[in-house]
Amino acid sequence: MIGSWSYIDATQSTPDGSREPAPLVPRHSAELGGILESETRGRIGLEVSYTGHQGLEDDPYRTLSKPYIQLNALAEMRFDGFSVFLNAVNLTGSRQTNYDPLLRPTRGRAGDPITDVWAPLDGRTFNIGIRTGLADHAILSDDSPRTR
Repeated sequence: MIGSWSYIDATQSTPDGSREPAPLVPRHSAELGGILESETRGRIGLEVSYTGHQGLEDDPYRTLSKPYIQLNALAEMRFDGFSVFLNAVNLTGSRQTNYDPLLRPTRGRAGDPITDVWAPLDGRTFNIGIRTGLADHAILSDDSPRTR
């Protein structure tokens, strides 16, 4: 099991020389993850992460983002010579479009038709695959060093 927490007080200069919070930098973020593994059977893991409020610039919908939580999971089963794995990302379905549209009603200061991205854009994502190795087989290319 591993955990982390970050507190970031990032600022930037303003045209008048004062300081203001830097946009798109969450002040608080945290993560907690754990994995159980067996050399012969496989592994399973979970990870939960938190991203706090972020200041937004030139966003027509809000000046402060919403905090969000993501839950990710992985599982792998080992068999003779190969393994099957499944990854599940963002099981909470956190997406920026759950709160506001990405398209702006009018173009932004720089002419951008969309807002800045402050949260995931894709929802739940799953992938499954097969992993195998080339155990005890060396592959040499024409330019690789060889011993004589």
